[in-house]
Amino acid sequence: MPRVQRNYRFVPRLNLDIIKEVWKYSAGNYFVSLFHSASTLVLPLVVVNLLPYAEANAFFYVAWTIASLLFAVPWAVSQSLFAEGSHFEDRLRVNTLRAFRFLLTLLIPAIILLVVLGKWLLLLFGESYSTNALTLLWILSFSSIFVGINQIYYTILRVRRRMRELIVIAVFEALAVLITSSLIIRETGIVGVGYVWIGAEGLISTYVIGSVLLRLRAVRANSNHSNGKKT
Repeated sequence: MPRVQRNYRFVPRLNLDIIKEVWKYSAGNYFVSLFHSASTLVLPLVVVNLLPYAEANAFFYVAWTIASLLFAVPWAVSQSLFAEGSHFEDRLRVNTLRAFRFLLTLLIPAIILLVVLGKWLLLLFGESYSTNALTLLWILSFSSIFVGINQIYYTILRVRRRMRELIVIAVFEALAVLITSSLIIRETGIVGVGYVWIGAEGLISTYVIGSVLLRLRAVRANSNHSNGKKT
């Protein structure tokens, strides 16, 4: 560089403000990912340790793995929305509606297909899987709608940098699923875990819908107030 530009001197500079901002955001995302993955990683351990028969873990794991194919759809759509929202935040609302429509277009036929063919799909692993894991598979399949709604909202929170709210939701989801499943699994079996999962995701979706409606109402109220002042 000194040969190209005279009087050039290399002087390192550390911008602490940028590091603080990036650290808070990255740390928040890390904790959210940690709690989100807790359910998928710990639930099989809950099943194998609290149920008296070892086959239950196999039944649960196969149903959960198949349902995870549906859960991957909201994850992929939310990642795409996050990429678009990070670059074009002013178009976040339009892209969110488009992502939600695309999500339903993929999920609804997949859920119907899995409900219809789930029995024969589980028969590939054995008749006992079809008998013991089919109801759980149906429950997890229907829960993918709630998972999709929640994943899109999580993406909005990430784009808006509302990490505190995102962390609270992630902690609630992990604790609600793991603690409640541990309390009822001996009485209900693996089907109870499915009901706990869809219940937790449904509660979060109810909060998400309510939160979105309240914000839209507030925006409309502010818009009407501004128009009234102009008049």
